[in-house]
Amino acid sequence: MELIFEKINQLIILKTFLVALAGFVVFYIHSITIFNYLRSLSYVLTSILLPPIALIITTIISSNLALSLGMIGALSIVRYRTPIKSVYELALLFFLITLGVAGGVNIKYAGFLTLILIITPFLVKALMKFKSFDIVNSQHSIEDKYFEALFVFENSYKEIQTSLDLKDKIINFDENFIDQKKTEITLRFDSLSDFNTFKDNLDKYKNLNILNVSVNKRG
Repeated sequence: MELIFEKINQLIILKTFLVALAGFVVFYIHSITIFNYLRSLSYVLTSILLPPIALIITTIISSNLALSLGMIGALSIVRYRTPIKSVYELALLFFLITLGVAGGVNIKYAGFLTLILIITPFLVKALMKFKSFDIVNSQHSIEDKYFEALFVFENSYKEIQTSLDLKDKIINFDENFIDQKKTEITLRFDSLSDFNTFKDNLDKYKNLNILNVSVNKRG
């Protein structure tokens, strides 16, 4: 087995193919278990292209100190303006880069990292079946047109969840009890009328104190 890994490490073309395949497999598995929008063309191409790019860069600069310093300088002037919708997407993009770097160093590291990313969504899905793990899942495509509303409550998230059914609307939430008791919840609405109906219904819940509401059209 060790001999096989050594042979693979010597073949740059094979390593390039393997990291590209690993990136695609991870994105595809995450798309069928967590977020289906990861199967869009842009994400699929990114999952295939980014690992080989990182691998080639790592291979080129690994044996040349002057070239590695020059590459750092060249990459530092590149500014990426692609909006990241969540920390989850950022983690996946960082995985693709790390996959390529790991493949350039030792293909075993890339294989181990890929295995972890394949297991993770199945583990999370299993944990979501237990009520003790209060994990929120929102499977909306970032390419859809919708309205995103930010509600700021003077209540804890547990109090809000007890009163409101947010399962199909919630995108994320954040609790802040350092300065004051405050919870920020971002909800998704398919239309402005849905948002207005939801907002009007909030008046029924006297135990909920709303500090601020803002809404933006997305997509």
